[in-house]
Amino acid sequence: MTSLTRAGACSAGDVRDVVEALVRRGFPLRFSGSAEVALGPDTPLHEEELRRTLRTRVIGRRIALYESVTSTQEVAREAVARGAEAGLVVVTEEQLTGRGRLGRRWLSPAGKNLLFSTVLFPPSGLGAALVATSAVALAEALAEVYGLDTGIRWPNDVLVSDRKVAGILVEAMTRETGEEGFAVGVGVNVNASPEGVAGAGALAEVAGRQLDRTLLLVLLLQALDHWYDVLLKGHVEEVEARWRARSTILGEQVTLERASTGSARPVFDPDPSADGRREVAEGREGERYRGRVVDLSVTEGIILELAPGVTRLFPPEHVTLVPEP
Repeated sequence: MTSLTRAGACSAGDVRDVVEALVRRGFPLRFSGSAEVALGPDTPLHEEELRRTLRTRVIGRRIALYESVTSTQEVAREAVARGAEAGLVVVTEEQLTGRGRLGRRWLSPAGKNLLFSTVLFPPSGLGAALVATSAVALAEALAEVYGLDTGIRWPNDVLVSDRKVAGILVEAMTRETGEEGFAVGVGVNVNASPEGVAGAGALAEVAGRQLDRTLLLVLLLQALDHWYDVLLKGHVEEVEARWRARSTILGEQVTLERASTGSARPVFDPDPSADGRREVAEGREGERYRGRVVDLSVTEGIILELAPGVTRLFPPEHVTLVPEP
């Protein structure tokens, strides 16, 4: 304020009036003493600032920012139906019916965290790799920016200090022309943890300070854009290698629960019969399987060793990890 008044640009009273007007619009500004204005950590996200700062190839070509929506995935779905192009990013300050994987509710206090969806149209066969690609992008960006030890809990959670700070939901969507696309939904607990969600945490709790959401969103979108470009160039093995390297369950004993109908496919199941293989019976919803995670595939799922020499592949859409006691 002092520098503006000294420069003759406006009076102190004019500056105060502008600041107070911004506060009424939602900017958490405050006067510090009589001559300084401070910007609080809960500054609302603004499209203009995001567009001015963002440097990407595909993701963020268009940004649609909302104060409140049912869910960014629903807005993205409607946009795809109307012919939205690849790279649209739908951002909101609040979701009224946000959801995660397998229909779980995603809770987040308004104006505290990051909630967004990105519309993408990858070549045929690469859509299945979007969850892993997005998880790698988020985990590596958070590790680089804040120096955090990040991990990926199969298939779609990003962890810091064993606490879930981000989740990913990828859903197929179709244009009126029949062209299939995908909405990559992301929720990041930046400055607040959701209440009543076991194992969840916020980045601010780990960092020891409130974080700038605008800066973080730009960095995350740029990381997603980079790794999406890697995927488009056909380097699935690079994504998979980074995904495995940050896995929190590879080599560990885990329990899976069948969350929907569908069968697990046998990978290698020895049998003394002539052909050396036997089919595995289809499982029922609610059935559990415990074994050691011997491998992960970004396109196919998780491979468990259920007994010595007996391994099965479980597609991620059919099973969920059961929390360890």
